[in-house]
Formats: sequence, structure tokens, C-alpha cells
Amino acid sequence: AQPQPEIQQQPDERPKSKYQPSSPSIMKTRSQTRKENEL
Repeated sequence: AQPQPEIQQQPDERPKSKYQPSSPSIMKTRSQTRKENEL
């Protein structure tokens, strides 16, 4: 029931969460995806 840990483990779940209607989640996922892109 915790999508946060799954998103960190599964990169495929990250973009899915972004599409979900989550204001705080979208901002958090956006920052994390940007960090990974820089890597």
C-alpha cells in the first residue's frame, strides 16, 4: 500500500505515478526523475 518504495525500486512505476492525479507526488517524482536524468 506504499507506492513510494515501489517507485524507487521500479523505474517503470515512476512515470506512471507522474500521470496520476497527485499534486505533492508529481512534484516529488519530477525532482527525482530530473536527478536520474542528470546521472
